[in-house]
Amino acid sequence: MKQTKNGAWKVRSVVADTGPLLHLSEINNLSLLKVFSNIYMPNLIHLELKSYGISIAKLQKTGVLNIQTVNADANEINKVFKRTRDYKVNHADISTIAVANEKKIPLVLTDDLQLRKAIESYGLKPVGTIGVIIKAYRENIIGSKELLLKTINKLFEQSSLFISPAFKSFTLEMVKRLK
Repeated sequence: MKQTKNGAWKVRSVVADTGPLLHLSEINNLSLLKVFSNIYMPNLIHLELKSYGISIAKLQKTGVLNIQTVNADANEINKVFKRTRDYKVNHADISTIAVANEKKIPLVLTDDLQLRKAIESYGLKPVGTIGVIIKAYRENIIGSKELLLKTINKLFEQSSLFISPAFKSFTLEMVKRLK
C-alpha cells in the first residue's frame, strides 16, 4: 500500500465492516465513501447493515463506483477463525478478514478495537470512520478545515461510535495540525 507525500493512502479498494458505514450513515455523510472506488463487504456485514436500514441501493448513491457483497470462502474463514481465537471477534468480523485476504486488499474499514488488532495481526491496515473523514478532507471532498471539524464533532455527538474522551482530544488536536 503506497502513501502520498501527505501520508494519505492510495488504495482505492477496501473491505468494510459495519461500523464506519453505519456511523457515516448516522451523520448523513455516506457520500464521503467516494474516496474509494471499490467497497467489498461480506454478506454477514451486508445483513448487519440491512438491520440498520442501510441498503446496497443507499450505499450506491454515495458515488462509490463499485459496491459488492461477497461470500467469504469457508476454508479461509476457518483459517481466520483459528488464528483469531485470542481476539473478541464475531463471525462477521472473521468474514471481513477472510475477504480482505482472499481479495488481497490491504485496507479494512472498521471502528472495532478487537477487530483492528486482529486485522493488524494479518499485516492489513485498519481504518476507522475518522480516517475516512480525514481522507475525504485530504482529497478535497470536505472543502475546509472548519467543515472537517464540524463533521468530526457531528460524528462524536450524533453517531453510535464510542470514543473515549482521551481519543476525542487526540483526534481534535490532530485535526487542528492538518494542513
